[in-house]
Amino acid sequence: MEEDSLSNRVRARVNAVYTRLCVTPRYRRQFHAYCIGTEKSGTHSVAALTARSYRSDHEPDFPWLIPRLTVSRFDRPEQWERYLRQRDRRLWLEMESNWLHIFAIEQLVRVFPDARFILTIRDCRSWLDSIANHMLANDVGPRWRQAQDAYYRVDDFTHERGEEAFRAAGLYPIRAYLSAWGRHNRRIVEVVPPEQLLVIRTSEIKDSRDRIAAFLRIPSSSIDADRGHQYVNERKFHMLEQVDRGFLESAFHECCGDVMARWFPENESSQKRNC
Repeated sequence: MEEDSLSNRVRARVNAVYTRLCVTPRYRRQFHAYCIGTEKSGTHSVAALTARSYRSDHEPDFPWLIPRLTVSRFDRPEQWERYLRQRDRRLWLEMESNWLHIFAIEQLVRVFPDARFILTIRDCRSWLDSIANHMLANDVGPRWRQAQDAYYRVDDFTHERGEEAFRAAGLYPIRAYLSAWGRHNRRIVEVVPPEQLLVIRTSEIKDSRDRIAAFLRIPSSSIDADRGHQYVNERKFHMLEQVDRGFLESAFHECCGDVMARWFPENESSQKRNC
């Protein structure tokens, strides 16, 4: 997630013009894929894995994509199709790693029926700790805040008793975060055809070179496994330690329990034994 600065906007526009005029007409893509995990689930790492040998980018075009997805939604399917195809030709990526596409995942799957999708998924407990650290450590600017407000549906939630520390720190309510985590991971599995979807746990990205290569139908040697752990946040705020445990465990179970039972059954079994 890059800051929404003027220099980044200018750089993105220059790259777009160069790609449209010089790259797209000549470059034949080896594959077409999207990584659409949540924030802080390893999407940056997946983009890095393929960046050495292929056209790969993390959250490109975000200054223009965010308002399109969160405010200026199209009314008719053909408008979405035209926009997504034009954007694809302008970026001409083989791997686009971008959680923002969850806002219009149905349209993306329909417009690009041959594309492949990677869902990076992180267990909800460590993810909540990571996203809290990330939001406290980074001033991402108004554009990304617009995306986060829409994604976490902040108007639907209020802080509850037991999470006073989150309110005092300026964070969203815990159920806003966890509901988004569950909604995101369920929706990807519901919408993307199973033969076009690869689910990878965040902790296993670095060791999944062969799985990713087989899924994308590319040589394993073209994937740079050494870059499988990117954008690590060293600043820790220990916010979960300041939340009432009973409230926290209830929120985990209600918002994320079904998804955790499917993708992290060993974590859920451990939690039950510790209760």
